[in-house]
Amino acid sequence: MASQQLPPQTTLEERLRQLEEHLKKLTAAQVVNPVASFMERWLPGITLLTIIGFAYWLGNLSSTLNQTSDKVDKVYAQVLESKDSLSARTSVIEAKLDSIDKKISEQREADRRDAAGR
Repeated sequence: MASQQLPPQTTLEERLRQLEEHLKKLTAAQVVNPVASFMERWLPGITLLTIIGFAYWLGNLSSTLNQTSDKVDKVYAQVLESKDSLSARTSVIEAKLDSIDKKISEQREADRRDAAGR
């Protein structure tokens, strides 16, 4: 503004009126924020890509969980459910050990009676 040279015949009132008009133009002018205009153009696309990426990630997570669940079910079946399972084998061994323990206890009891009878 200072670089504009006014004609020498401009009065102060005319100059004031010109400045007021210029000020009205400046205040009425739309201020363009470059970040806001960028976001207006790209934000819907970015949001859509984010949602698609999140859905893809959830799908992979779900698939991984299903695979892990299947593996756990197979291990569970091997440990507890089948006739050759670890649980069935362990129960047979426990029954045999209980039988052996009972025989040993009976033998000790017989030995004590024999030792007391002598």
